[in-house]
Amino acid sequence: MLWKHAIKLRYEANLAIERYGKVGAVADAQRVFDGIANRNEYSWTLLMQAYVQSGHIGDAMRVFEKMPQANVVAWNGIIAACNRNSWCSEANDLFSQMPQRNDLSWNSMVFAYAFDGHLDISIETFNKMPSWTVVSWNSLIAGLVLAWSFDYAKAVFDGMPERTIVSWDTLLWAYSQNRHISNTKILFDPMAQHSPLSFAGMAIACINGGDAASADGILSEIYRFLDAPAGNSVLVAYTHRWDLDRAKCLFDRMDGRDVASWTVLMLAYTQSGHLEHAERMFAGMPKRDTVACNILVMAYAANGDFSQAIRVFEDMKVRDAVAWNTMIAACGHCGESNKAELFFHKMARHNTVSWNSLIAAFGQCGHAEKSAELFRRIPLRNDMSWRVLVAAYAHNGHLSEAVESLREMLLDGLLPDEATFVAVVSTLGHAGRVLDARRLLVSMVFDFGLDLYLEHYVCMVDGLGRSGKVKEAEELIANMPFLDTDIVWKALLAACRIHTDQERGARVAQQALRLDSSAPGVLSQLIF
Repeated sequence: MLWKHAIKLRYEANLAIERYGKVGAVADAQRVFDGIANRNEYSWTLLMQAYVQSGHIGDAMRVFEKMPQANVVAWNGIIAACNRNSWCSEANDLFSQMPQRNDLSWNSMVFAYAFDGHLDISIETFNKMPSWTVVSWNSLIAGLVLAWSFDYAKAVFDGMPERTIVSWDTLLWAYSQNRHISNTKILFDPMAQHSPLSFAGMAIACINGGDAASADGILSEIYRFLDAPAGNSVLVAYTHRWDLDRAKCLFDRMDGRDVASWTVLMLAYTQSGHLEHAERMFAGMPKRDTVACNILVMAYAANGDFSQAIRVFEDMKVRDAVAWNTMIAACGHCGESNKAELFFHKMARHNTVSWNSLIAAFGQCGHAEKSAELFRRIPLRNDMSWRVLVAAYAHNGHLSEAVESLREMLLDGLLPDEATFVAVVSTLGHAGRVLDARRLLVSMVFDFGLDLYLEHYVCMVDGLGRSGKVKEAEELIANMPFLDTDIVWKALLAACRIHTDQERGARVAQQALRLDSSAPGVLSQLIF
C-alpha cells in the first residue's frame, strides 16, 4: 500500500509542476520537484518544460543535462526550445547526440535549418531521413518559405508524392504574405478544398494588393469559421495598411479571438499614436502575455511616461529575456541610462540583444563613450551591435567616429542596414556636409543594394535646409518617390524660418497644414 501512496503523491506533484509551469511560477515548480522522493522521467520533463515556457532556456538545459535518463520526448522538447530561441548551434549539437530519433526529431531540425537560412544543411538532413511522411515534406516547405526561398519551396511542393491541405495552405500563405498576388490566385483556384486559412490567405493577397473590397467579400462568407491563426493574420494585413477601422470590425466579429488577436490590434494603436485605444484594449484583455505587456511598456516609453512603463513591467507575472530587453530599451527612450544599466545587471543571463539594447540606451542618453566601452566588452557581437554603435556616435554628433565604425563594420564582414544610414546621413546633414550625405546615399543604393526610405529623404531635406539650400530641398520633396508627409514639410519649414525665406515658408506651411491641420507650432513658425 505504501508504494501506491507514493505513486499517488508523485502523480499529484507532477500535476502541480505542470500547473505552475503554465502560469510561469518556475520557483514553485522547482520547489515541488525538489520535494518528490521518487521522481520519474515525466517529473524531469515537466520541470524542463516549465523553464522553457518561462523563457529560461539555460535553466531548462541544466535540468535536461541532470536527467538520469532522457527519453525522446525530452530530447525533442529541449531541441525545439533551442530552435525557437535561436540557439541553433546548441540544437544541432543535441540532435547529433540523440540516442534515438523519431519523425518529430527529424522534422523539427529540417524546419529549423531552413528557417535559419542553412538551406543546404536542411536538404541534406531531409535526404538522410529513414523515411518521409507528408509532415516531413510540409516541414521542409514551411522552413523554406520562412527563409524566403519561394522558388525552392514551389519546386519541393511540385515534387511531393502526395499533398494535404497544409501543403497547399503553407505555400499559398507564403505567396499572399509576400505580395505574390497572381501566384496566390493561381494556387487558390484549383484547390480541391479550402480551409479558413486558404480563404484568409486569399483575402490577405487582396488586401496587400490594395483591393480591400474584394477581401471584404471573401471574409463575409467565413467570419464564423475564422479561427485565431487565420483571423489574426488578416488583422495584421489590415494594420500594415493602417486600415484600423476594418481591423477593428474584423476583431469584433471574430469568434475565435485569442491573446494574439488583442495584441495585434493593440500594437497597431500604439504605432499609430492612439495610446488611449491601446490602453483600453490592454485593460479588456481576458488574458495577458509578455508580448502585450512589452508593447505597452514601449508605448509608454515612447510617450515619455516612464513611471507607467515601470508599473506595467513590475506587474508582469513572467519576465523573459525579451521583457528585460524591452525595459532596457524603454529606459533609453526616457533618458534613464542608469536605470537601463541597473535592469541589465538584474538579468539572470545576458544575450547579444541585451548588450545591444544597453549600448543603444546609453547612445540615446548622450553617452556615446559609454556605448563604445560596452561594445568592446560584448562577448559575441553581431551586425546589430555595430549598427547601434554607429547610431550612438551619429546621434551624439561624433561624425568621424560614426564613419570610422561604419568602415570597421565592413572590414568585419558585416553590412549596415537602412536605419544605420539614416543615423549617419542625419549627422552629416547637421554638420552641413550635404555632399557627403548625398554620396553616402548613392553608395547605399549601388554598393549595398539597399532601398531608400522616406526617412532618408527627410534627412536630406533637413540637411539641405540647414545648409541654406532650401530651393533644392523643396525640389527634392517634389521628386521623391513617396507620398509627401507633414514631417518632411516641417523639416523644410524650419529651414525657411532659419534663413528667413518668408515666401517659400508660407507655401511650405500650407503643405504641412494640408497634411496635419493640428500640427503644433506650424502657425507660429509663419511669424518671422
